Amino acid sequence: MRIFVAGASGVIGRRLLPKFTRPGHDVTGLTHRAENMPHIEAAGARAVVADIFDRDSVMRALEAARPDVVIHQLTALKEWNLEDNANIRKTGTRHLVDAALAAGAKRMTAQSIAWAYEPGESPASETDGLIADRVRRREMPATDGVTSFLHVEDAAQAAVLALDWPDGIVNIVDDEPAVGTEWLPHYAALLGAPAPELKPGRGGWERGASNAKARREYGWTPIYGSWRTGFEQSLAR
Repeated sequence: MRIFVAGASGVIGRRLLPKFTRPGHDVTGLTHRAENMPHIEAAGARAVVADIFDRDSVMRALEAARPDVVIHQLTALKEWNLEDNANIRKTGTRHLVDAALAAGAKRMTAQSIAWAYEPGESPASETDGLIADRVRRREMPATDGVTSFLHVEDAAQAAVLALDWPDGIVNIVDDEPAVGTEWLPHYAALLGAPAPELKPGRGGWERGASNAKARREYGWTPIYGSWRTGFEQSLAR
């Protein structure tokens, strides 16, 4: 199978590439910086450089790859620039979809985040860098808001499995939505950071997410079922 991974040099992308190249798939990895090409090539994939905001360059990259499947892993979260990230989600995704259609791709998957769910009381269904720095500076209060976490290995594995899933939205999160007053002090302790300020209350959108559909309909189970084990593994010295 010919697979095109957009965002191949990212945290998830780097873990994803070997999962496709080892079984023998023909993989092309897109990055916006030439300095990232060796990482992609070391995983056995073909590296291509293009600016996701330059529609013509994206069209050329997809036309050359002629993929069966396009996987969207593009973000701009490294510098916590939410405006750039939003532009990637809108303009960048539009360019990628147009190029995938023009190149004859049969399927496209995208991993995003569950920030867009409407406010509510229960976990939402389908219908490290800067955060750690903020915690160390005690700039991030622990609230009653609920967050669902996902280990990067689970994110990569789900992206592989999703190639065989039906079309639709699927929440991929761990089994334990966590209240900020519980997970943030634990995270701070693992970092060796000061305990966070406790601040009551939460926004209606801070509700976490449910993985019931992924478990029930697709038999998916997380490798790291709890944020506790995920934190400890990720932050192990």
